[in-house]
Formats: sequence, C-alpha cells, structure tokens
Amino acid sequence: MNKISFILLIIFLGLQNLSAQIPDFYREDLTFILDDSSFTVTGYYYFYNAGEKNKKLDMLYPFPKDNTYGSITDVYAYVDGNPLKDVLLHHNRRAAMIKLEIEAGRKTKIRIGYTQELKGKKAEYILTSTQAWGQPLKEVNYTLIIPQEMQMDSLSYPPDFSNTKAGKTIYYYHKEMFMPDREFEIYFSR
Repeated sequence: MNKISFILLIIFLGLQNLSAQIPDFYREDLTFILDDSSFTVTGYYYFYNAGEKNKKLDMLYPFPKDNTYGSITDVYAYVDGNPLKDVLLHHNRRAAMIKLEIEAGRKTKIRIGYTQELKGKKAEYILTSTQAWGQPLKEVNYTLIIPQEMQMDSLSYPPDFSNTKAGKTIYYYHKEMFMPDREFEIYFSR
C-alpha cells in the first residue's frame, strides 16, 4: 500500500468513526408565527442514538443574521418538552448552543424556540444547516401562522395547503426524506 492510499484510508476510517459519533437527526415539527414586528419559531427536534454508548455533543442552532432582523429573545431548549431539563448553554445574535445528550438505543425529543424582531418585510428560518447531519430528515411538519390581513408576497417553499381560522391564515407543510436546499423565507407586506 503506497503512502497516499494509507493516508486516505486513515482519513476515511476517521470520518467513519466521527460519523458514528453523531446521533441521527430524523424529524422536526415546527410552528412559525409571524406578526407585524416579530417572528416566533417553536418546535420539536427528534434524535435517535442507534449506538451502544450514550452520545453527547454541543449542537449549534443558527439564527438568521442580516440587517432586516433585530434582537433574538425568549430563547429556550428543553429535553422532551420538560422545562426542568433545560439544555440551552448560551445564545447570542447569531446562534444558540444546545447540549445534546442521547442515551444508547433511545430516541430524544428536544423542544426549541425563540422570537426574532423584524425590521423589514422578510422572516427567515435556517434550514440548510440540516445538511451538516449528512442525511435528509425522514419527516418534517411545518405550520406557518400569519394574521389574515397580512399580505403574503412569496414563500421559498410552497405549502401543501392552507386555511383561514380565527383571523389567521395557516399554511401547512409535510415532507418526507427532506434535505433542504434553501432557507425557509417569508416575504410579506404590512
């Protein structure tokens, strides 16, 4: 075996070992609420550890960052929706750091949410960070809720269907084997 082949083999084995350390991120169920001045995201993220050892990692949860967005508030992250099991390490304007720990052979559901001030006519949720997990999400369910009087100019992903209820327009999304190729962007008029 020549030197280059040996080095490539070591790198490949190292990458295989590294990927074995990452839990399976397989599903997300999110609700987006848009109003005149803010965009709220809340939802559940599902992980599975198929290995024989518990897995721990600090997960970076990015926020959109450009001039049309203001401060981030009301950030939280709970294991299985339990506020007594807060896993939020810290956050700033760019991202939150979340401590992820999944027991061997178990599924874990993390609830994460935040509100972002809107200065312009656009709201955004970062989806392309899913690519870092190296596989598509097996299932996603998104709900976007906006005031009925708000004009929707465009959506980066078309909804499966929508309805109007209690003065709100609600858009529904369901996807399987979803690997996002762009962010979830909402352009609107006030």
